[in-house]
Amino acid sequence: CVCVCVCVCVCVCVCARAHVRACVCVCVCVHARACSQLNPQHRDAFRDRADLRQFRLDDCEAALGDYEQAFALGRLDSDTRNNYGEALQKLSRLAEAHAAFEAAAAADHDHPRASENLVAARAALSQQQASKAKAALESALRDLPPLNFKPNKHDLDVNDTRTLVAVSQVMQQYPLVSVRVVGVTVNPSKMGLAHKRAESCTSYLVSKKHVDRSRVIAEGRHGDQMATIFEPFV
Repeated sequence: CVCVCVCVCVCVCVCARAHVRACVCVCVCVHARACSQLNPQHRDAFRDRADLRQFRLDDCEAALGDYEQAFALGRLDSDTRNNYGEALQKLSRLAEAHAAFEAAAAADHDHPRASENLVAARAALSQQQASKAKAALESALRDLPPLNFKPNKHDLDVNDTRTLVAVSQVMQQYPLVSVRVVGVTVNPSKMGLAHKRAESCTSYLVSKKHVDRSRVIAEGRHGDQMATIFEPFV
């Protein structure tokens, strides 16, 4: 396309550096805007304006709109995908940022920032999911009876499965979160029984609700209460 952009910038030698940067930002923004108006299919104009809005003007919301318009106009390089992820991360949209960094790293394994950003985004997303999963699990179990085993038994009762179904639903909702299942006994000499109780719950989650075994840890614990404990972690 043919783009005509007329920018008049008058800067004296004593102009502050911040003013020079602002002048350059205005020029680039005017240029990108002119290109997109002359040709709405000008993908690179949207990409350039998105980068400007994010890194120079600190306007990530506006930048996202331009990135998404650029994506709609065709395949973009790993740099743009990474920059899109950074804008999303700044807005605390961690799941979307993680997906963007994942796409950038997959497109270019040697990208200088995408891999590092992916690791950081995964850690932040995991912590966020763990916090939400804990609240969701507490809410889901609040209206259900405690999962108590009969004295000296480790077999699940039919009613116990309601609790485990609720646990599996939370784990499905937060795929980066694992759960520690704690079987409890009031008798410290029966820790083996406590562990078997935890294993009974774990076996149900894995075999019946198809939870990945690597996401569940069974543990026996001595305590004053008999109720089985479910602890989300990352």
